[in-house]
Order: sequence, then structure tokens, then C-alpha cells
Amino acid sequence: MRHTAKTIYPLIKRYLEGNQSQKSFCESHNLSLAVLNYWISKYRQSAASAFIEVKPPVITQAFAEISFASGNQIRLLAPVSAAYLLDLVQ
Repeated sequence: MRHTAKTIYPLIKRYLEGNQSQKSFCESHNLSLAVLNYWISKYRQSAASAFIEVKPPVITQAFAEISFASGNQIRLLAPVSAAYLLDLVQ
């Protein structure tokens, strides 16, 4: 019998989430060990390729800037607590 991803992936997922040995799983679902391992490999590859890279937004403008006479600067990209700001300045 030829399997497709649509038909076999639910079985592969059930196997991976369970605690049955490969041998007993194959016997109970009429699969060969080679077929099970082939589809496990395909399943894992498809799961890995389902992820997409998410990049954080680029902040181009500071929320606030503090410039000191010494030339040092503090740029805040978001609001902060007064206590945190005091720690930065000291």
C-alpha cells in the first residue's frame, strides 16, 4: 500500500507522542519498519521547515535622549521607570 503525507502523518504523530515500540506500532498498523522510519524522517523535515524567521521591528527613533556635558548620551527606546533611569544616570 502506498501512503501519502495526508494519510500517514496522523499515524506518525500518534507514534511519536506515544510510548509504543516501533515493532509493536508497525504490527498494529500493518507497516514495515522501513516505511515507519521513512515517514518519521519526512514528518520531522516538514515540521522543521514549517518555522519562519521572525525579525524584531527596527526602531529608528528614540523615545527619549539624555545628553550630558561630558558628551555621554543615554538613548531610551521605550519608557522606563524613574528608578531605572536614576540608576542609569548615576
